[in-house]
Amino acid sequence: MQGNRPPGNSRCPCGPWEAPHAAPVAGSTAGFDHIPYGHLTHQGLRVDFGSVPSNRQPLASVIDRWLRDGSFDEGGDTETEQELNIANTETTLSFVPSLPFLLTLNTSGYSYAHGAAHPLFSSSSRHFNVAAGRPMTSEDVFARPGWEPSLTTYVERVLRKELGEVYSIESSTELQALVIDPTRWSFNGKALTVNFSNYEVAPYVAGPQTVTVPWAVVAPWLSESVRRSVNAPR
Repeated sequence: MQGNRPPGNSRCPCGPWEAPHAAPVAGSTAGFDHIPYGHLTHQGLRVDFGSVPSNRQPLASVIDRWLRDGSFDEGGDTETEQELNIANTETTLSFVPSLPFLLTLNTSGYSYAHGAAHPLFSSSSRHFNVAAGRPMTSEDVFARPGWEPSLTTYVERVLRKELGEVYSIESSTELQALVIDPTRWSFNGKALTVNFSNYEVAPYVAGPQTVTVPWAVVAPWLSESVRRSVNAPR
């Protein structure tokens, strides 16, 4: 996916995100062949600027910065730290089929620290709202107040049922801080899924946990763009 970069500095300076000076793409992936469905291991993903149409260059530059901000660091900062850790990560980039205005960058894998009893598995996702020309926020999915406790209550009920006595979260407030983090979310046409790594909600032996939340459960709080895309009830 890595290709020629445009002249000058294509990485925007750090600061608040702003929509690029280009017409937004409303629910369409047309013209984005320069962002293929990537699947690279041990590498970052980059926009191939050589194939970007001129009218997409501003938005492509913003997406490229977003991809670079999401690069995964596999090892420690020093040679000694790198020798003491084994890591294997996989990065994938794709449009969300049921929400075509969203790009999702998923990083998953494991690390095995020297002296550790077992590897640690982790997975996180970052989402980009192509229509708005900026990284996705929770407000792009949930536009009405009250979604946080409602989503948390549903997730907590499922986790307690599945995990029983090994469920380790002490309070709903503690769980909510995890649940409302968009980097834990993945999407399809039927549901939002909330993902948890080892140790976050249960002992290691329980493994990573996922909770599937049907769109109908959170329909009263969805944004109109998501509601229309997944055909959720009002």
